[in-house]
Amino acid sequence: FALFLAEGLWQVAAMNLLVIVVPIYFLQGLAIIDSFFRRKSFTPLFRTIGYLLVLLVNPLPLMVACLGVFDLWIDFRKPRIPKSS
Repeated sequence: FALFLAEGLWQVAAMNLLVIVVPIYFLQGLAIIDSFFRRKSFTPLFRTIGYLLVLLVNPLPLMVACLGVFDLWIDFRKPRIPKSS
């Protein structure tokens, strides 16, 4: 938000912070995608194609970074314990 609301030195600092933080969230999003691929037991060929698509198709890296941000609030990789009645 500081990038859009601030001016001058604060805006430059916010942009530099954004350049550092977004790749970290992208890696966290890749960990979520890897967890999904392993849980659904995709073959290595399909996982490779999925990773290439995530890296090369334009809106997907942004979506993966957003997935990494939302992982802070919603733990996507938490092991689910089945409820037995």
